[in-house]
Amino acid sequence: CYSRLKMPESKVKAYQVAAIKTFQSLVSAHPKSRYGPSALSQIGTLWTILEKPDEAQKALKQLQTDYPGTPEAENALFMLGKSLLELGMRSRAVKVFREMFASGGKYSNTQILTAGNELLKAEEYDISLQAFDRILTSTEERAFVEKAMMGKGQVMMAREEFSKAVEVLQ
Repeated sequence: CYSRLKMPESKVKAYQVAAIKTFQSLVSAHPKSRYGPSALSQIGTLWTILEKPDEAQKALKQLQTDYPGTPEAENALFMLGKSLLELGMRSRAVKVFREMFASGGKYSNTQILTAGNELLKAEEYDISLQAFDRILTSTEERAFVEKAMMGKGQVMMAREEFSKAVEVLQ
């Protein structure tokens, strides 16, 4: 409940810290609880909102270590990267997205495409190309294929590989 309180505005941060403490006590007292992964995910999100990305990363690492294979653990890196982007911390987000692809986890096409586009904006061409290629080999769904082809073409243009860019974009 603490994490959902929005009024009075002057107390929102205090409520968020109280929510973190409550979630942490749940995880400590009941480590095998089915609510543990969700609690750690919420802790990571709240620390990110409070602009404490190091604390958020610790919570998400604990999530991945203590609850591997859960949907929350599999999406932890993407959620952290996305939250960092929303806070304007692009360079940190790029590092997280790079780690996301290195881990080889199971991510949705939307998550891969989002990460690929952000990496492209950050001029991280090699890894953004990996994202677009991953989409192209994993689906034939037109919406994803077209966006991945566009991203791949932009990478080729940025690299000044114009003939490859023309081939991809045609």
